[in-house]
Order: sequence, then C-alpha cells, then structure tokens
Amino acid sequence: VDYIDALWTSVSQVKTLKFEKAIKIGRGGFSTVLRAAWRGSTVAVKVLDPKKINGDVVDAIKREVTTMTANRHPHIVTVLAASVQLPDASIIMEHCLHGSLSDVLARARTRPARLCWRVRTLMASDAACGLAFLHSSSNQIAHRDFNTSNLLVTEDMRVKIADFGLSRLVRAATSTSGTSGTSGTSGKENEADGVANAGVAKATVSNAKVVSDPEGDPEGFGLRNCLFHAPEVIAAGAGGVSSFGTRADVFSFGVVLWCLATLAPPWEDVQAEHEHLPELARFYQTMRAVAKKVAAGERLPLDALRSADTRVSANEHRSPDDPENGIPSFAFAGNTARYAELIELCFSTDPSARPSMTHALRALRRMRREETNA
Repeated sequence: VDYIDALWTSVSQVKTLKFEKAIKIGRGGFSTVLRAAWRGSTVAVKVLDPKKINGDVVDAIKREVTTMTANRHPHIVTVLAASVQLPDASIIMEHCLHGSLSDVLARARTRPARLCWRVRTLMASDAACGLAFLHSSSNQIAHRDFNTSNLLVTEDMRVKIADFGLSRLVRAATSTSGTSGTSGTSGKENEADGVANAGVAKATVSNAKVVSDPEGDPEGFGLRNCLFHAPEVIAAGAGGVSSFGTRADVFSFGVVLWCLATLAPPWEDVQAEHEHLPELARFYQTMRAVAKKVAAGERLPLDALRSADTRVSANEHRSPDDPENGIPSFAFAGNTARYAELIELCFSTDPSARPSMTHALRALRRMRREETNA
C-alpha cells in the first residue's frame, strides 16, 4: 500500500487538472472519456463521476494510475497526471487516435482489406509484448480485464494496453494467501501465475458462479465481460479475486487473437439471441449464457482458421457475412493454422497448459518474420 501511495503522490501533485476543447469520445463504468487539449497536447481525459466516487473507486483509480506509471512501456498507455479532488477528479492519459481495438475491428468488418493480415499480426504482437512485460515485472502484474475494449490503437496502428482498474500485483496477493508458483517453472513470468491453482480451477469450473440477479451489480467481478474470461475466472465468481493469476490473462489474449483473425466480437451468436431484451437484462442473459458455455468446455470456433490456408486474399472482396467464407473474410496468411494452434493453447481449461505471454510473443514474431520473408 505504501508503494502505491508513493507512486500516486508522484503523479497527483495538483488539486485540479485544467484542460480545454474537450469532446466526449466514450464512457466507462464510473467515468466519461474526453479528447481534450492539455499543456499544448491532445490527450485523453477520464473524468470521474462525482456521484460514484467512494473508497473503492478511489482505490481502483490509484491502482490503475500507479500500475500504468510504474510500468512505462511502448505498449502500455502513458498516464500524464491524475487527481481525485472533487468536483474535477480526472486522469489525463496519452491520446490514441483510432480508439479501442474493438472499434477498429468493427469498422474493418465492412472492408477487411483495409486491415491486412500483417497489420493484425503486428497488433497481436504489440498486445502480447505489453502483457508479457506486465507478467514478467518484479511484482508480476495481472491485468484481469484484458479485452479489445481495453486495447487502444494509435495513429500508426500500434496497440497499447489500457484500463488497469482491476489489475493486481500477483506476487503480493499470492504471498498473502500463502500460495506460490508451481515448482519446476523458471523465470519471473511463471512464478505465482495461478498455475499452482490449476487443480482447484479444474475442480470448480463445473460449478461456475454465474450472477443472474438483475438487481445486482452489472460490474460484478465474476460476470464482468465474460466474453473474454477464462473458465477459472468464471468459476471464482464475484469473490474469487485471488484464486488465479497471469494465466487467466493468457486465455483472454487468446480471445483477442480470435477477434483479430475473424474481425468479429466473441460469442456474437449468443449476443444476437438476446438482442430483443432491455439493456440490463440483455447483459445478464448474455453473460450467463457465455459463462455456462465456457465453464462447460465450449470455446470459440477455430475450424475456419485451420482450413484457411486454401483461401487467400482473393476472398477479401466478399461480404463479411458470405457463407462461403465460414467466418468474416480477410487476407489469410500461410501460417494461420499455427495462429489457430496458438489460440487453442491459450484456450486450455488447465491454466498450466496455456503458454506464457513470452512464449506467445515469440510465436507471433516468428509468424511475422515468415510472412515478411514469404
């Protein structure tokens, strides 16, 4: 806590943060995101809702700011300043022109050729690089909310990790609870990464705690964006904060890889089944349905990717919904079968069977080199 407080002090020296020419570009659970001018630069400003500021929110803000400040990296969004002084509580961060990866992929569905395969593998490598850096740090940080909405895309189409409100220091949390990494592993990335809990995770997946009370908190941890969650996260439910580590991020990274390949949101068919419901009910019913599927061992389909080697970029002019393509069309590279194998490894039910992010990064870089030299 002292470490977090010290870092927080270093980036929150002012009581209020004055910015100009603000334009709303998004909204989060307890904040509005603006594009604004600050000290001569274009920045993103997360303005906090005064009505939702309480002790837990302040702790989450401090965790997000200090994590991003202590772990400066080319593929992690930079925090420039922060303040929790009401009514102007806000966080100022670097601005990423193209918004979230989720938005970029949605725009690309109508024109897949605009987001070629090489750019997508570069984006995947960027995300893997940032996540590997977090997992390999001295405090070993798990993001815990890794998804396409929390990956931001810069003007030159590079990807940066953002939104660390749910992140935690894995080593600190596991040492407090008396757990440790699996013996036989080496390197900081493999210590305290949740692998030691693999047996527990497998035993509890079938009893996944899926919150279904519509009067409850839609941001409840066990249900928060189950579209990207690992089975052990779903099994842990709202109270299982310390029962998993970095390998849960690896599962989420596999879902991001799948989205990059297909240009589709995860579990789109399940989401479509509940489109007719009111917003809150739609959220709960969709998340509950996805959670049950993942807990039962069902994963996003990879067959179309495995057979993609025979369908090359000539298909790009087709509609994303063309049934002949099987999945939204894009420029398939010769190594998509190995790309699918990497996703499948990330999707393993047993956390210890998932690759480390360093391993995933090496695999993606090898694919990129082969694609460049082809």
